[in-house]
Amino acid sequence: MEEIKIYHSVWRMLLISISCLAFAAIAVMMLHSPQTNHMIAWIGVVFFGLGGLSLLYWLLKERLTGQPFLTITDEGVIYSGGWKRYEIRFADVNSFSLLGGRQNKIIGIHFKDGVERQKMEDANIIGRLARRFNLAVSGTQESISLSGVSMKAQELCDLLNDRLKHMK
Repeated sequence: MEEIKIYHSVWRMLLISISCLAFAAIAVMMLHSPQTNHMIAWIGVVFFGLGGLSLLYWLLKERLTGQPFLTITDEGVIYSGGWKRYEIRFADVNSFSLLGGRQNKIIGIHFKDGVERQKMEDANIIGRLARRFNLAVSGTQESISLSGVSMKAQELCDLLNDRLKHMK
C-alpha cells in the first residue's frame, strides 16, 4: 500500500494562530489599564502569545521541511506530537476510535494488553499520571489530536482501522 501523508490545514492553523496573537495583544493592552488584574493579563500574554507563536512555528516547520503531521505506512503511523515524533506500530494496536466533541476530534489508540502494560511501566511518574488520566477520561492511554488537519476525522479513523485489518 502507498504511504499517506497528512498535513495541517494552512488556513485553519493561520486562523487559530492569528486569533491567539490577537488575544495576546488584547492582554498587552490590558496591562496598560490601571483597573485590570495584571496577573491575569500576564497569563493571557504568555498563554496566548506562546500558543500562537508555537502554532506558527509548527506550521512553518511542517511546510518548509515537508515533514507531515501524520504519515501512515504499511507498518504503522508516525506523527509529530509537538516537539517530538512518535511511531505507533500497527502490530501493537487493537483498534482506533474517534473521540471528542463536535469541534475537537481525537483518535484514540487502543493498544494490545501487553503493550499497554509495558507503556505504563516504561513511563516516568508524570507519564504514568498522564496515562492514567487519559485512560480514565477517554478509555485510551494515547491519542492523536486532529485539530486543524486537512482530512476529515472519520475518514482518517476508518483509514487507520482498514490498514490495521490488513496487518492481521
